[in-house]
Amino acid sequence: MALNALKFRIIKPSDLAKIQQFYIKNFYRDEPVFSSNPKLIPGQKDQEDIAECVNQGTSVLCYRNTEEGGDEEILGGLLSMPKNRFYVKDLLQASEQEGNTKYGHYLRMLALQHQKADICRRYNVDEVFFTYMVSVDPKWRGQNLAKRLLDESVSLATTLGFRVYTADCTSHYSDRICSNVPKMEKLVSLKYKDFVDANGKPHFIVPEPHQGVTTYALQLPWPFKAFQG
Repeated sequence: MALNALKFRIIKPSDLAKIQQFYIKNFYRDEPVFSSNPKLIPGQKDQEDIAECVNQGTSVLCYRNTEEGGDEEILGGLLSMPKNRFYVKDLLQASEQEGNTKYGHYLRMLALQHQKADICRRYNVDEVFFTYMVSVDPKWRGQNLAKRLLDESVSLATTLGFRVYTADCTSHYSDRICSNVPKMEKLVSLKYKDFVDANGKPHFIVPEPHQGVTTYALQLPWPFKAFQG
């Protein structure tokens, strides 16, 4: 494979510190919900969730080598983890533990989405391949890397024997990608303006063109093998 060519692989536990820094620099700064005021500063729970995705061996990385034998330059990543049929309850518990914080509201929003989607019952499975967050270096955006990461992630989920792949799109751009994946089903959506506190005030004030969160699911297997170039 040519030097500087884009490559994909599973994220390894030894990558954890680099991945956490990559997401702090790119995802938390630019993701519509997390970057809206007040900006979310990654806390212990955020870092633990990233670590769980990495340690499960279910997340994928896009990188390149800029020189022979040199370090890998991370261009993007897609973090995922397996979730059993009780994961909605776990999300609600985690949101309660986080309390009245931005990340607590974010976890509760995802829990409400998946409570409505009822994916395990809908597809008669005991486990899902749950995507957590995708991020691409700003210098590499607009080059279809997020879609390629999604393809590799779905292929990996198939290889690992999962029957259902889920994605929660919190931005206009990720939603556009998932809506164009063949056979990926749009299950439930929630507008940010409708996700409100006890006084009717939205938890998240998100700029255009981002409207809300949409939950998708894709039944596997996927016909392509992961990491084939």
